[in-house]
Amino acid sequence: MNRFANPAGHRAPHKPALLLAVLDLAEAGRLPRNEIEYGTELLERFVIYFRVVSRQGDRFTPYNPFGRLAREGFWHLEPNPGRGPVVASPKFTSHADVHRNVAFASLDAGLFDLIQRPATREALRRTIIERYFPDHARALGDVGRREHAANAYERVLEERVAGVARDAPAPELQARDAAFSRVVRSAYDHHCAACGLRMIADDTGHSLVEAAHLIPRPAGGDDPRNGIALCRNHHWAMDEFLIAPGPDMRWRVADFIDDRVDPACFLLPLRDRTVAGLRDKRYSPFAESLRWRVRQLRHPATPT
Repeated sequence: MNRFANPAGHRAPHKPALLLAVLDLAEAGRLPRNEIEYGTELLERFVIYFRVVSRQGDRFTPYNPFGRLAREGFWHLEPNPGRGPVVASPKFTSHADVHRNVAFASLDAGLFDLIQRPATREALRRTIIERYFPDHARALGDVGRREHAANAYERVLEERVAGVARDAPAPELQARDAAFSRVVRSAYDHHCAACGLRMIADDTGHSLVEAAHLIPRPAGGDDPRNGIALCRNHHWAMDEFLIAPGPDMRWRVADFIDDRVDPACFLLPLRDRTVAGLRDKRYSPFAESLRWRVRQLRHPATPT
């Protein structure tokens, strides 16, 4: 009997989809320790697979498999202080419920070691797909190839920040964008570096913060230190050269914006505020990228 099937015989996709997401975290170098956090990095990968394999009536409830996998014996939940009794019989009903009760999940030590190795990780991926999603094998193969390219490039970008020099060909633009976005947004813990808001969609767990290049491609490249995390409004404002983070990590606002009538006057409180959200100074933006942005700020039109 299929352990992940419901009484009607339908193969519930949630647990195996979550395990595919965990394999992707390992491939991207996001699991240096045996601690699987219930957060955006995991959920954004989960939803990629869930959308392929789910059927009508399958609800997006990743908090269910995150708890219920503990029944399988290889998945273990580390409770937050005082939450041990709840985690002993987990029946989570929301994202907040998981965060309130669980610090992280871990795998059996031997399994964790296996998913760090490319060959055994790929074998596990094939086994999950063949057993639980044979009807979606082709679609999942296409998704897997795209994610493999993005995961590999994400690891390259992380190593670049860490000072590890490694020659690696850049993948196609879609994979480059995905990797750059994940690394930059994670560096700011999905906070907008301008307004400081952390925006996660309740229905998918997807981060609504975007990764913005400071110096645009191709001149600026994909190094995460040529990027900054911004909400959509402030991303637009920076692309329009109305705002810029300076080398002192404080925001500049174009001088010509009128606080009485200009529709961009909502940007004025940002002036001289510090860049928000950066949780690891290794990802601090390049000074030259910041200077470039300040030089591009728009100035009042010269009267004719």
